[in-house]
Amino acid sequence: MIVAVMQSGPSYLVAFDKSNGKLLWRTDRMLDAPEEAAHSYSTPVLAQIGETRAIAVLGADHLTLHSETDGRELARVGGFNRTGQRFFRSIASPVISGDIIACPYARGTTLTGIRLSDLLAGKGPQSIAWFRDGIGSDVPTPAAWEGRLYVCGDKGEVVAIDAPSGKTAWTVDLPRSRHAFSSSPLIAGQHLYLTREDAVTFVVGPLSADTPKVVAINEIDDDSLNTV
Repeated sequence: MIVAVMQSGPSYLVAFDKSNGKLLWRTDRMLDAPEEAAHSYSTPVLAQIGETRAIAVLGADHLTLHSETDGRELARVGGFNRTGQRFFRSIASPVISGDIIACPYARGTTLTGIRLSDLLAGKGPQSIAWFRDGIGSDVPTPAAWEGRLYVCGDKGEVVAIDAPSGKTAWTVDLPRSRHAFSSSPLIAGQHLYLTREDAVTFVVGPLSADTPKVVAINEIDDDSLNTV
């Protein structure tokens, strides 16, 4: 079990044996990010890159790769906070599709596709395959399926993106509401399930269609914040 602690103070990765809770390793992850931009709530992702298994961590304006055996840093790339904004804390986690890891950043306004094999090979900024401005998600983590990324913005803008090229395949705008989307989208049976904070779930599909549509809306009588 791997935990990432990313904050203004000491930041690190730590691994525990899930069977007995014993500490396996701990490694520092101190990066140069201003103020709240050093904070991250994203979840580490296990990446299979050729024959190498690495832990990918997004936060503090950087994506880093770490050895799963001892936590040592294998590679890094920065540049997610190009203007040095002080309050670009990150919440959404990266998602992997093939050799591309997609990184939502800048409070939901950017999405960056990075080629994992190039990053592991030490190519740094040259590993960036594509960059999208104006598309992203602040809280929901994108979903990935069959070579596409599915991004849900906090206000319900759903975008399907071709993972290798970063180009938009289609978009669907969900009905506007004062409630935001914090839950990450789920995929089941060629449909995308998107749950709003007021417990309304929109079903979009089929994903194999050229222009998927909202095919169902399900509501639960609950006035608390909801995620799936």
